[in-house]
Amino acid sequence: MNVLPIALTPKNVLLIGAGDAAALKAKNILQSDCALVIIAQEIKNPYFADKQVTLKPFGFEFLKERDFDIVIDASGDESLSKQLWESRKRFGYLLNCVDKPQFCDFYFGANFKNHDLSVSVSTGGSSPRYAQYARDLVEAVLPQEPKEFYAELKERRDKGDTSVRVKKSVGDVYLIGCGTGSRDNLSLKALKALKLADVA
Repeated sequence: MNVLPIALTPKNVLLIGAGDAAALKAKNILQSDCALVIIAQEIKNPYFADKQVTLKPFGFEFLKERDFDIVIDASGDESLSKQLWESRKRFGYLLNCVDKPQFCDFYFGANFKNHDLSVSVSTGGSSPRYAQYARDLVEAVLPQEPKEFYAELKERRDKGDTSVRVKKSVGDVYLIGCGTGSRDNLSLKALKALKLADVA
């Protein structure tokens, strides 16, 4: 599947399931301005403890009651995934079934957001963990600009200036303590710094 980088206007999203995989999808959706409705037979991940979840088995009458643009199936039920795939044109939604690429209209990327800057990395479903690894590298390299920085960029763009003037530093130096000398005691922050280093 080829990847088309787009930014969506807010959509109505239905999430089926409330387990570990569903929690990851919910966090992605709730970072956007999309409206999220969650239905599940039971809550299996504590992330949903303070979320509004409709606790009942999913039925297709639920799709008739609301107009959903996107449906995410994190139920783990392959027969339900197949039914959702076969019904998506009738109900007019795009479908993502967790860990079932054959039943996906689209894949989620590994995302991070810094005010108006959003970065998404995707491997087309082949390795979500590698996408997360690449996202973390990009996030570590990009400066965490304040909100005012993006407001200034927008103001300049409105005036016809599309250039991006970013302050460039000569480089960063990280001092990493050796501790007890065991590399098993290396902190995650130190490990990330070493992965970025040109010289160690």
